[in-house]
Amino acid sequence: MNMYTSAKPYFYGTGRRKKSVARVRIYPGTGEITINGRSIDEYFGLETLKLIVNQPFGATGTTGKLVSEATGLDIARYMSGAQGGDQQITARIACDEIDLLLFFRDPMTAKSNEPNDLDMLRLCDIRGIPVATNIATAEVLIHGLERGDLDWRNVGFESIATEALKDIPVRMISYGGSNHNISFLVSAYDKKRALESLSKYLFG
Repeated sequence: MNMYTSAKPYFYGTGRRKKSVARVRIYPGTGEITINGRSIDEYFGLETLKLIVNQPFGATGTTGKLVSEATGLDIARYMSGAQGGDQQITARIACDEIDLLLFFRDPMTAKSNEPNDLDMLRLCDIRGIPVATNIATAEVLIHGLERGDLDWRNVGFESIATEALKDIPVRMISYGGSNHNISFLVSAYDKKRALESLSKYLFG
């Protein structure tokens, strides 16, 4: 998000998701949200969608309460993890509605709902959702998010990968369970060139 100074200063940013592009301007004011000249109630008929717009951050019960108190952020609070909160988040991951997961856990103590945790992490791998399970990785991901390192998720991995490999003979393409789970078969001779090209397109 950048700031633009004019007669009426505002912050602006661009978001991309698959083939869609959204340009956002935030002006100082009442906090009212307008989308394409329409109010949020007119534009989004479902209360769930309004909740996602108004509360972009989500956490399980106690975690959400503590983060909200410490930061002042408006957190969408799910049930506690043991009561199904992890499964609520997992369902959103399955629908590709989460862009980044910070999942801190005690690695020394087993939990009764650990199978749910593994399912959540597995779905993140399927959907190509970046995950941090400790504070060090979280720092890296958050700084990467600020720099735009994760923007490739929003424009569709398939289109980026296809463009990156356009000059390399691809023998076969196979698709997994999501837009981010794609395999390209190239010859051993072209492997290094393919990896370098993908790295350049994805990470600059």
